[in-house]
Amino acid sequence: MDTEKRIPRFPGRLLGMLMPYMDSPFLEGDFEELYYAVLEDKGRVRSYFWLWAQVLKSVPGFLRESYYGRMSMFKNYMKIAFRIFIRNKLYTIVNVFGLSIGFASAAFIFLYIQDELTYDSFHKNSDRIYRITGEMGNDDRIYRNPTTSFPTAPLMKEEFPDILTAIRFASKGERIIQYEEKRYYEQSIFFSDHDIFDVFSFDFIKGDPVTALIEPNTAVISKTAAFKYFNDENPIGKTIEYDNRIPIRITGIVEDIPYNTDVRFDFLISIKTLEKFTRMDIFFQFPSNTTYILVPEGFDKRAFEKKLPEFVMRHGGEYINRTGFKYKYHVQPLKSVHLDQEFSESGNEPMMIIYILAIVAVLILIAGSVNFMNLTIARSSRRTREIGIRKIAGAIKTQLISQITAESLFISFMAFIISTLIVIIGLPYLNNFAGKSIILISGENIRFFIFILVVAISTALFSSVYPAFILSAHRPVDLFRKSGASSRSGSGFKRILMLIQFSITTILMISTLIINDQMYFIRHKELGFNKDQVLYLRINDNVNRNVKTLANSLLSVPGVSNVSFSSRIPATGWNDSWPVIPEGHLSRFQLETYFIDYNYFRTLEFEIVAGREFSEKFSSDVQEAFLINEAAVSKFGWKDADNALGKEIRFGSDLRISRVIGVVKDFNDTSLREEIKPAIFIPVTEGVEPGWFKSNLNFAAIRINTGDIQDTINRLSKVWESTVPELPFNYSFIEESFDRLHINDRKMGNIFKCFSCIAVFIASLGMFGLATFTAENKTKEIGIRKVLGSSVSSIIIMISKNFISLITVANIISWPLSFILMENWLEGFYYRTGVRNDVFIYSLIIGILIVFFSVAYQAFKAARTNPINSLRYE
Repeated sequence: MDTEKRIPRFPGRLLGMLMPYMDSPFLEGDFEELYYAVLEDKGRVRSYFWLWAQVLKSVPGFLRESYYGRMSMFKNYMKIAFRIFIRNKLYTIVNVFGLSIGFASAAFIFLYIQDELTYDSFHKNSDRIYRITGEMGNDDRIYRNPTTSFPTAPLMKEEFPDILTAIRFASKGERIIQYEEKRYYEQSIFFSDHDIFDVFSFDFIKGDPVTALIEPNTAVISKTAAFKYFNDENPIGKTIEYDNRIPIRITGIVEDIPYNTDVRFDFLISIKTLEKFTRMDIFFQFPSNTTYILVPEGFDKRAFEKKLPEFVMRHGGEYINRTGFKYKYHVQPLKSVHLDQEFSESGNEPMMIIYILAIVAVLILIAGSVNFMNLTIARSSRRTREIGIRKIAGAIKTQLISQITAESLFISFMAFIISTLIVIIGLPYLNNFAGKSIILISGENIRFFIFILVVAISTALFSSVYPAFILSAHRPVDLFRKSGASSRSGSGFKRILMLIQFSITTILMISTLIINDQMYFIRHKELGFNKDQVLYLRINDNVNRNVKTLANSLLSVPGVSNVSFSSRIPATGWNDSWPVIPEGHLSRFQLETYFIDYNYFRTLEFEIVAGREFSEKFSSDVQEAFLINEAAVSKFGWKDADNALGKEIRFGSDLRISRVIGVVKDFNDTSLREEIKPAIFIPVTEGVEPGWFKSNLNFAAIRINTGDIQDTINRLSKVWESTVPELPFNYSFIEESFDRLHINDRKMGNIFKCFSCIAVFIASLGMFGLATFTAENKTKEIGIRKVLGSSVSSIIIMISKNFISLITVANIISWPLSFILMENWLEGFYYRTGVRNDVFIYSLIIGILIVFFSVAYQAFKAARTNPINSLRYE
């Protein structure tokens, strides 16, 4: 045929593809004849357009036929899958339940991680807000501090044109707020500049954010605080009293601040209020407020930081040159503040916890998916005849693969639905456990669930690929053999998957055991003093002037053995350090400083390892005596505690001289993550103060020596209210404060316990399912063994030994990985327990017990089956 009269290749082939599959051999010839007729009658160009018109007309029919055909086929697949699942209830339950638990566990962890990573993102300008942090100290010690001195913000705003706004956010700690008869200690009290609302996004209910904090003695309060003090009254214009002495007028109310921010308050007072009783013009004043800056788009953080050393020298160069004191500023993005391990109040490493949780989530997902894959492969060996019949009936490879894949998708989708219900039901418990308020109905979380759905689909596809390709590749004659290649071909891959799952479970178990060891060590470590049954309360300047009267009143309560007053109590988070120059040195050392009364060591039961404690018998103690701890002795390079007695120490800014009269045994004042720091103790008595500082006793410590603690507390409350009516009886126990220092560590331990149990449960489900299939596949073998005299125990061992060998190999693989993981975690603790060798033996024993309880039932059931029934199996 003339090449010019041939149908154009591309539209011709496209038309052939769009024709119905069964009719295409006939229709192609008809279209050829029609095309030649049009070509003869109307010419080549118009025939070309006519051909493309036929292609376009064929598209709707092709799509319709393709859609309905595919939907019909999919519907058929689902119907068959549903019938198979009903027939194999155990397989369905184990697979769906295991996958559901895996998906739900991963969802809980990822929701928690997502929440941690999105702290402070709700602020409109969150990408342009930075925090100024500082380094300060001397050659002996450098402190990283998230706060700065008061002049920093106004000076930066004045001198750097690339800063739009700079504000201060300062706390004076827990203080009393009073309105009429209502009086409470409040912790969420802060002071700030009036333009804080230009930087951060807070929703005003009442008041004007522009003018609310311009005047001194004004405050903006949260909705919760407004209801707490004023009920349904309008608080605007009303006056509350701060710290029993400063009147504060309410000028605004804001909605309760979202929990996922580190810039939160219930009372925000104008920073001008502090000017009446605080020096705010000293650049090298001890850091006491957080400085935030708002910058324009395109801000160059590195270029800005290069300007900061000159800024520091401009305002404090004389002091730096004179004292050798180091001072340096850094700039930190707001969104990185929450997870900054350098300034973590708990001493934890927040990002490390995030990484560990992410790893745990992935491990749980893998464990659930491995279960699914193992059971899919195991069950595929029972479908050889079905596949063989389908192949003889004309089923092609892609149809067989589609069938098995559709079944996996069906199970994954059911697991996804159930896991979503588990998350919805369990989310309140997660919020309560983690102290969060995560909401599922949000844009970010909807995207997150789409991600989990994609994971579910991916798991189904990946789990079905291997058995689908193996089964569809065999010849029908092989597939009709009960013990054919299909059952054997997947065994190696199945063992690898089981090994992965057992290894994951073992790592989680070992990690849980080691974390439990460390938590036990924390609870029972000797701290250097007795924290049991000691409660403490905040006091103020009025009590400072009458401590003896209050002490006598409290000591009159039955069950109270000792009362003491001091500037700080271990584990409360109060820090105070002063410079000293010890004998034999010319440079300064920073020491943790405690101002205490004469009963402090007896009340908290500190141990004096050398010398004596302060005593009223020695009137010179107030002006001429110090006690230090063993860490200070070591820091100063003195030989031992006895050698330290009588040594001179120059203390404070004017270097007044006193002598060491005693050495206190080292004690833990903070988390066990931190090393014990050198400390100095200075005596303070009522009406007598050392000349180089003004004493400030912040706490009353009370030791209770009775079994009926609550009755003693009730009596103390009555005495307190009658003696110190202006201060609420708001007490805490030192033991509880120490526990709070490690609350995140305990939470992490509980998380590992929880997910370790989940991993064990998923592994047990998988082993139970696989043991069932193993027992069924060995039905004839078991019958023959029983006829030949095998005992029930030997048959149980035969079925269990493969699982036990896998558990043993998984432990050997997991031990070094667990050791490395937990050693890295324990490095965060200065005081820690080691990784005990018996932990690894326990993990192996637990693994074998898991195998026994998971497999024993099916093995025992198979072993007790009548041999006649077993031999009739086929």
